[in-house]
Amino acid sequence: MSIISIQERNFNTNKNFNSLELSIQLSLNGFSYLISDSERYRAFHFEPLPIDIFYDDFVSKAAEFLEKEIFQNSFRKISILFSSFQSILLPEVAFNVNNLRKMFEVSHDINDDDMLSYNKIADFYLVFTLNSYISSVVANSLNKAIVYHHSFPVITKALVEVKNIVDSVVWINIQTAFFDILVFKNSKLVFSNSFRYKNVSDYIFFVMNIFEQLKLHPLRTKVLLMGKVQHDSAYFHSVCTFIKDVQLLKPDELFNQKSGNLIDGFYYHQHVGLFSMI
Repeated sequence: MSIISIQERNFNTNKNFNSLELSIQLSLNGFSYLISDSERYRAFHFEPLPIDIFYDDFVSKAAEFLEKEIFQNSFRKISILFSSFQSILLPEVAFNVNNLRKMFEVSHDINDDDMLSYNKIADFYLVFTLNSYISSVVANSLNKAIVYHHSFPVITKALVEVKNIVDSVVWINIQTAFFDILVFKNSKLVFSNSFRYKNVSDYIFFVMNIFEQLKLHPLRTKVLLMGKVQHDSAYFHSVCTFIKDVQLLKPDELFNQKSGNLIDGFYYHQHVGLFSMI
């Protein structure tokens, strides 16, 4: 995959960055950013990473990406999505910042180079590991920025879209080396987790096991796929072998309004987090 860089024809002459919002995503899939005003998207950029990149190299390249000259402008708002496999979703009533590390370590180890961070979503707290060096680069170079877990905008969007839906709905966000899965029944989030995978066999094993454990009916459950997946990929077709209603997440009304003729809807499900932040 090659670098994708799309912007309005006169964007480079723009000097009024304080009216614009910047959203940045750092993931093993690649690095990307989106610049927008209240009415339309102004620029979109994506740089892929090698599929076998070492984590230390990912961190150093991410830090370098954050130093881009365009990011140094005075944006009205800056959001950074950081991709991390290690995360938990806690009900608000169970959240205790003084006991957070202990609760987190029930599910995940915390590396020496990581710190804990969290975002609030509706009645939940999304707790995740954030690389300490990346955090320091953000603090020094982009001190107005707020860092979110990569799944924050997806969960936020899903909670809104499943309202008043009685049937079960499954959202699967496929990343490099792992995928996130959300399961909703009667408009309620009943399951949220992430699974590491090496190939399509690993991936479909976890998906089928979740369907079995949660007693999801394969003919009455909709599956929405997003992230690193296309209609012609094995990760799409493998789910279709046992589930009737499988779709790529479609562009929403806001995307259609703000993208105009600048950004093709083809990119939406691949970068849904980015497009859902601004």
